[in-house]
Amino acid sequence: MRFSPDGRLLAASSWEGTVRLWDAPSFAYAGSVDAHDHWVNDIAFARDASLLLSASESGVVRLWRTADIRPMFASVRDDDRETLTGAYSRDGALFVSGGRDGIARLYAVEADGAFRPRCTIGHRDWVISAAFAPDGRTAVSAGTKDGKTDNALQIWDTEDCRVRRSIDVGEQFVTRVQFRPDGRQIAWGTRKGEVWLTDPDGPERPTKLPDRHGPEIAALDYAPDSTLLATAGTEKDKSQGNVVLWDVARRTARRELAADPQRATAVRFAPDGRTLATAGYDASVKLWDVAADGAPLARLAIRTAPSGALHFSPDGAVLATGSDGRTIDMWSLKSRALEFQLTVLVGVRGVFGFHPRRGDLAFDGERGLIKVLPHAIAGAPTNGIMAHRINGTEVLFDRLAGDTDLPGAAAIDASARACAGP
Repeated sequence: MRFSPDGRLLAASSWEGTVRLWDAPSFAYAGSVDAHDHWVNDIAFARDASLLLSASESGVVRLWRTADIRPMFASVRDDDRETLTGAYSRDGALFVSGGRDGIARLYAVEADGAFRPRCTIGHRDWVISAAFAPDGRTAVSAGTKDGKTDNALQIWDTEDCRVRRSIDVGEQFVTRVQFRPDGRQIAWGTRKGEVWLTDPDGPERPTKLPDRHGPEIAALDYAPDSTLLATAGTEKDKSQGNVVLWDVARRTARRELAADPQRATAVRFAPDGRTLATAGYDASVKLWDVAADGAPLARLAIRTAPSGALHFSPDGAVLATGSDGRTIDMWSLKSRALEFQLTVLVGVRGVFGFHPRRGDLAFDGERGLIKVLPHAIAGAPTNGIMAHRINGTEVLFDRLAGDTDLPGAAAIDASARACAGP
């Protein structure tokens, strides 16, 4: 680790081949550089801190211009404590978030993908999940915490955040809430393994689906045509699967999937409704043919168990998965191969979803930040992003500047040259 001579930057070299930088006075993350195929053994700043030198185990030394430092992500300061949920509206014009401070926040999404605060909804407890109605005019947010008797779902207008209806869920901890794609129903799951349904505009009391899970519903998702609801969690007994496909009209279980040996943590329908993605504790994502019985179509091996979020790109060509391994993986649904990986700093990475038109990827930036990777699936890296192929996978890193940007500062092969003098 090195401070720059002017005290402005702090740099840390890593065995994963990167150098990370922070603003030294505030310790706010500033960016990363990557161009080494081996761990970085040492780093050094120029006296005026304009350049940074990095030396790797493989014998390569590279020079970087610190004036070009910039993060690859757009960052949104959201919850003061931790953002727990986020989602784009179907048209991409809005984004909703919620977290531990008990506030659901609504943002307008500008043409360039930037977030502009619009209004807020207050809950007494954590906002653990939030979702939009298909027309974007209504949203629902779940304020919930174990042992509380005033937990509630709030259904509200996105024009002014005015609450239209409040649904008391008692002491239930709501884990996920979702609008049906036709907007005529809301489903939510709880830590008791229960699944509830209600009409967002109707006066009738919510109804509970038959008990087919053990403790905790970890995730749920509607099929695009509104005919099926998938729920994921623990299995009630060993004769059942831990992902259940429900017939929405009949409110009966149509099929059960043994998605994970222990517990299913995430479930998501592809945009065409024919493929279902599930994830669990066994550090894999499985793809299922919704219409066919039997084994999964494919198993995608990830580094560590996912954070409980799977999201398909709008065209269904890419599946993004969050990981406890501090990465976000992008899988090609055509080749079933890992196409590229976003390497980020700390903690579990929760994926909030793709912008429906732009393809931006929003995810949990930790410590109350939402981060947005612009045009994550656009193909060519955007300005400020360096891409590498590692074992057939394109890995995207934040960076300062490539060594080819500096005239006369091409990489020095330390194994072939001897350097002397100051």
